[in-house]
Amino acid sequence: MLRAFAPGFQPAAVLLGTLVSLGIWLTGYFFAERDWGLYRQTELDRHAALLHAQESHLSAAVQMVQSEFALIDSLLLDPVRRSAGQAPGWAGVQSGLQELMSRSRHWRSLSLLDAQGRVVASSHPMNLGHTITGTEAGWSRPLDAFLQLGTAFAARDWHDTAPEQPDAALLAAGRHALPMGQRLADVGGAPVFLVALVQSAFLFPSGQGDEDIRNGFGWMFDYQGRVLARSGSSPLHVGESHAELAPLEALRNERPFGSYALEAIGGPQPHTVQYRSARQLPVAVAIATSENALRQAWKARSVAVRWVPRLGAIAIFILSLMLAHLLWRRDQMAQALRISQRAAEASSAAKSAFLANISHELRTPLNSIIGMTQMALDHPSHPEQDGYLKAVRSSAQVLLRMVDQVLDFTRAESHALKLESNVFDLHRLCHQTMQVQQLAAADKGLRLTLAPLDGVAQWVRGDPMRLRQVLENLVENAIKFTDAGGVSVSVAAVGRRDKGTELRFDIEDTGIGISPEQQRLILEGFSQADASSTRRFGGVGLGLAMSHRLVRLMGGDIAISSTPGRGSRVSFTCLLGDVAPDQIPDPQAYERRYQPPAEAPVRPVRVLSVEDIAVNQQLVVMMLGKLGVGVDQAANGQQALEMARQTRYDLILMDLQMPVMDGVEATRQIRAHETAEGQTPVPIVALTAHGGTDDKRACEAVGMTGFLSKPATRADFERVLRTHTAWNAPPAAP
Repeated sequence: MLRAFAPGFQPAAVLLGTLVSLGIWLTGYFFAERDWGLYRQTELDRHAALLHAQESHLSAAVQMVQSEFALIDSLLLDPVRRSAGQAPGWAGVQSGLQELMSRSRHWRSLSLLDAQGRVVASSHPMNLGHTITGTEAGWSRPLDAFLQLGTAFAARDWHDTAPEQPDAALLAAGRHALPMGQRLADVGGAPVFLVALVQSAFLFPSGQGDEDIRNGFGWMFDYQGRVLARSGSSPLHVGESHAELAPLEALRNERPFGSYALEAIGGPQPHTVQYRSARQLPVAVAIATSENALRQAWKARSVAVRWVPRLGAIAIFILSLMLAHLLWRRDQMAQALRISQRAAEASSAAKSAFLANISHELRTPLNSIIGMTQMALDHPSHPEQDGYLKAVRSSAQVLLRMVDQVLDFTRAESHALKLESNVFDLHRLCHQTMQVQQLAAADKGLRLTLAPLDGVAQWVRGDPMRLRQVLENLVENAIKFTDAGGVSVSVAAVGRRDKGTELRFDIEDTGIGISPEQQRLILEGFSQADASSTRRFGGVGLGLAMSHRLVRLMGGDIAISSTPGRGSRVSFTCLLGDVAPDQIPDPQAYERRYQPPAEAPVRPVRVLSVEDIAVNQQLVVMMLGKLGVGVDQAANGQQALEMARQTRYDLILMDLQMPVMDGVEATRQIRAHETAEGQTPVPIVALTAHGGTDDKRACEAVGMTGFLSKPATRADFERVLRTHTAWNAPPAAP
């Protein structure tokens, strides 16, 4: 039947299900027993802690009684002793005892006895003349200089009733007293004894026992086994003698604390008894924990622990019969999927790493080509030669743009592209983008216009660099594919959502247009509307694809409407966050980020350039030299670290990828040295061909203060110097 239900079913699956079910059953039993053991030990530990607290309370109470006895002896009886040969002055002692009694809550009465046991002074006058015997008080031996504790006294005071007629109600309610007595120093050559009736709750606070001693009970007893006090739930009664209790022998053999098992206390129930003796009296306290009560309490709280594994074992056994074949098929499919996924991830990672390395290797020589070309153009020599140099620079810039597009597209494909969230001036961004593209439009005789930004917030929150990249890509594409007419750009707010404003950017041109079939292709990577246009207009076909991915990251989308031969309209939306009034930058401070300070004095600046490629090092030295800046050179991070420890530079330009020690590790060690020496951190700006967000975060994490991507222009260096140093542009040569 099983094979008919699932052709791939194997008998081993049934055996496996049986073994798993049995294992779960046994495991459940093991954990249930373990949980029982932990619960039992926890309760025993709790009772032991409570017992220790009760013993400490008892010892402290006895010590207090001893102190008060000594106080009575010195304050009340010393004057009587000093009046030898005169009246004994028991009236003064009587009033002193009454005053002490009025200030204490734990005494029931205080009495002084003569050698015959007659009360000569008492806090209760009705006790005067009463004779207190050792039998009545329950002393185990005649009173001497050591404090003794008698047996339970159920009457209200000595004069009230005889001990042969105990008040059972007082004993049961725990309101009985305990006699405590001690021989004091002789008065007039005759012995004097101080006897006190102490409230039993003062020595053994049984009132809290029922709440604290769950699953058990407690009591206090002397070394003869007499019960002196108990908790409300104890089956032992005050005044009873239980000489058979096991701890008595241990206490007499000077074992002051311990535990033992007792088969029956007040009935056939096993208990675990823990006891501790007082430090000043032959008295002990004990707590008996009922094993049966513990087991019942544990069962009540551990239903899930005991039954869930059993029911789970049964259910798993049944399900194993039904799902064995399905699980096998699922594992096969999952394994195939994992293999395919790992292969795809490995391929994507390899592609990303390859393109990133290629980008780095291309940007490094391009940095030298563009920089050296610009340096040559700064010294014009011959018009024809300058034309060659401009062509080289233009070609290098086009190649750099293509490299950046490929790298950004690779990051977007691998989901490694992250957006920043900064407050920026949207109006300035739009106008600056139009200014950058104005020259390209003018070269082709096109009109490039930006509609008024009425109704569009000036200050917004988002990623200005990526928004500028999208806008530049789309405007540049419009100019590239337009031969006559113009390109117009407009921005409008279309709605609000998610605590932000949704904006729509429209870029409209009068170019060659795009057919409906081609519109579906151009948003894919490495695609253009017509393959022939690649040869005519250039490019790798990544501009729109990259813009599409960036717009998606910004919470928007791209739409294209076009008529071949009449032009196109490309619209994209994005979500930009609101900016509270207190978050808007100071306009003057914001302007100063883009303008040099007026007429500031020139200050000598010393810069350390860390670069392993000689031609790039030479380029940095030449560009900074033109700006009047002195430059020291280091070929790797180790040299930079040693030079930074010896010389305090105004600025360090740090490459990231170098032999011996890279720029990140060098910066980390420089910052550690500055902290150890208590130095002000020197500005360290990364100057690298790596331009990814992860690279910037790594630089920030080790304490770099800026980031500059290669190729860097003289304007970039001027901006870095103004931002991080006291440098000002030197006056132009006459």
